[in-house]
Amino acid sequence: MQIDYNHWENILRRSAASFGIVLSDQQIRQFLIHGEELQRWTRRTNLTAIKEVEEIAIKHFIDSIAPSIYFEPMHDVLDIGSGGGFPGLPLKVLYPHIHLTLIDAVRKKASFLKHMVRLIAVKDTDVIHGRVEALSTRHEMALFDTIISRAYSNITIILKNALPLLKPGGQILIWKGPSPDNEIKAANAVIERQRRLLTLKVRPYALPEISAQRTLIAIHASDV
Repeated sequence: MQIDYNHWENILRRSAASFGIVLSDQQIRQFLIHGEELQRWTRRTNLTAIKEVEEIAIKHFIDSIAPSIYFEPMHDVLDIGSGGGFPGLPLKVLYPHIHLTLIDAVRKKASFLKHMVRLIAVKDTDVIHGRVEALSTRHEMALFDTIISRAYSNITIILKNALPLLKPGGQILIWKGPSPDNEIKAANAVIERQRRLLTLKVRPYALPEISAQRTLIAIHASDV
C-alpha cells in the first residue's frame, strides 16, 4: 500500500517536534519506506495489528524515537524481540552513528528485518534470527552499552536476558504502557538481589495526536 507522502510528512514532523526532535527529509523517507513495507508484509505475516497510517506513524515510529530525550549516549545497541523493527530501526535512522543488532526468534520477522536493513540502506546493522537467551553463551558475542526492548516481555524477563549482555555503565531501556506498576515492583525486587548496582527510573510521556500515555523504564548499571 502506498502512503501519501505529504500526509506522512506532516504527521511525523509535527509529532517529532513536540519532543524537540527535527527529522530530515531523508529520515522521513526512510520511515515511509519502512511503513509501506510493514503494511505489505503484514498481509501475509503477523508483524503488526496497527493498520491505519496515522497510528503506524505515531504508535510505531514516533513512539520508538520519542523517549530518546531520556537516553544516555549510545554506541553498541541490542534490540531484543525487534519484530517489525521497533524501536531499533527508527532509532538507527535517527542516530546513524550507533552500531545496531536486531534479534528476533521468529524466522519471518528476522527475514523482514534483513529486508528492511537493505531497503533503507542503514550501515552497521546486524540481524540475528534466534533467542536472546542464547546470545550470552556465544563466546564471540560482544557486550552492549545499550539494550532496548519494546512489546517483548515483562520487565523482569527482559532484565534476566539483558543483564548478561550489558557492559558496565550501560543502560537497559524498556518501552511500556501507561501504568506498569506491578512490573516495576517485581523488577525492583530483582534489582535488589543483583550484585551489580542498578538504578531504575520511570519516565512517563504522552504520544501526540492520539493522547496515548506511555512509560519508558530506564535501568542504569554502575561502572563496576
